[in-house]
Amino acid sequence: MPFTIEQLDFLSVHIGVAIPPAFIENKRRAEEFKNRSAEITSRSDEMKQRRDGAALEELLKRATTDASGKDFAAALKLLDQIESTLAIPEAPPPPPPQPKSADAPPMAKRDPGKDGVFVKLQTSRFQWNQTRDQVKAELASLEQVIFDEVKQINADPNEEMEFDLDDLAKKSKELYTILDKLDVRLLKTLDQALGAENELRAQKQKEAAAIVKEYQVILNSDPLVARIDNSGFMNTSIKQTFAKVLDNLASNL
Repeated sequence: MPFTIEQLDFLSVHIGVAIPPAFIENKRRAEEFKNRSAEITSRSDEMKQRRDGAALEELLKRATTDASGKDFAAALKLLDQIESTLAIPEAPPPPPPQPKSADAPPMAKRDPGKDGVFVKLQTSRFQWNQTRDQVKAELASLEQVIFDEVKQINADPNEEMEFDLDDLAKKSKELYTILDKLDVRLLKTLDQALGAENELRAQKQKEAAAIVKEYQVILNSDPLVARIDNSGFMNTSIKQTFAKVLDNLASNL
């Protein structure tokens, strides 16, 4: 199966694989044509009922011919003509979405009288360590899927581009930089807090809380984290997993 534009973009931007811009742009136009022409085709009954329906169908045939010849720029211009014509008169707007209920379920509150400082620190350490292990496993699976799909592309004689597998193997390690940023400093600080008492424990707990806030900033600003779950290669929930545990830790420390 050929790469999608999302997959090519992810390989280029976040893995560092060298892909000619013209190749990516042509793939982008091909995918855009596929989606837009399918949408127009689904409106064939609407076109047939128009006085200019025959002309619109002819434009669609010409666009399909251009796309078959890989002249997607010309094909997309023809689709522009069809869509602009169909937009007159405009279809009635869709009904507004139903408002969500304002009565959200109340969030569970901690009972400070039932969880001591040591238990909170211990629980926080377990959650963060478990989360990093879970994400590491997801990243390893994603790396393997990318590698497997690239090998399939290389083996396909109809594909226009061949990838350097050795280069990909090196650059795919970029995925794991997420764990370098959301690192083990929190584990070390929590270990220090668990081994301390009184004022020193309280100080280490504050330091741990500050690290959690730092992680939350990284989570909401890092471009790889923002894109990782939409790589186009496999479904992951890395950002959501991190966000959930960091919210829990922030309320617990």
